[in-house]
Amino acid sequence: MLEKISSLTPEKAYEELRRILFNYGCKIVSEDPPRSIKVEHGVNPFSVVISTPRNVLKIIEFYLTPLDNKTRIIAITTIHPSYWSFNIIGYIVLIMIGIMMIWIASFAWIFTGILTLSALILFIAVPIGVLWDIYLHTNRDVIADEILRILI
Repeated sequence: MLEKISSLTPEKAYEELRRILFNYGCKIVSEDPPRSIKVEHGVNPFSVVISTPRNVLKIIEFYLTPLDNKTRIIAITTIHPSYWSFNIIGYIVLIMIGIMMIWIASFAWIFTGILTLSALILFIAVPIGVLWDIYLHTNRDVIADEILRILI
């Protein structure tokens, strides 16, 4: 959760925020002018692009509340549920393939080395992927932070 106090009135802050979101390529999911706006930002998790904190598909909610003659803006960023679903299913599939490779290697003595090595690589890839997901989750506010910095 990020917070900023803007010198603009809620109506003008909302208009300015909406303009900035448009420039960032955000897709508006819902809005309640001038109190809140909810947007999606990032690429589809099913694309071949490597996810980074800047491009991972996320939902950003902005809440604007009047504060004297200024506006308090709160931004809450969550990574899109489809990203988590895709990754969890992917990790389960990788683990299952690794287990199958080890099982097959116990019968096919000719390919034992290759299959065991392949399974080991898969078992190493899963924790690395989980660590990358933790990194993405902890740095998910990058875009919201930039947007709030631009806002006057």
